[in-house]
Amino acid sequence: MRIKEPYENLFGFVPELTEKRHQFSTEVMPEILEIHELFREKSMHSGELDEKTGQMILFALLASHMREGAQVHAISSRRLGATWKELHAVANLVFLFSGLSAMNFAIRILFDLKSKEEAGL
Repeated sequence: MRIKEPYENLFGFVPELTEKRHQFSTEVMPEILEIHELFREKSMHSGELDEKTGQMILFALLASHMREGAQVHAISSRRLGATWKELHAVANLVFLFSGLSAMNFAIRILFDLKSKEEAGL
């Protein structure tokens, strides 16, 4: 397995922070990068949750902490078939546990993603 392949398959690209982690770790400590990627793969694809649900959970967790990484999990949720209503329901859960600011953050991500999809980008 190519190290970038899971990201390209899931998101359609390799996120910038991930790309930098890969580059740096490949040069400095490649054996640890392999362990990180194996753990990530086993955690994200345990077989216990379908991929769409897992990606929506990751979107919620990251949005709750207002982390930019939430964006790529919103993208992958859509690529896996999540509807806008499902993703809005996730944003509602973000509000329930992390407040209006975090929900605003999540909705901004969804708004921007929807705008890009509608523009064919």
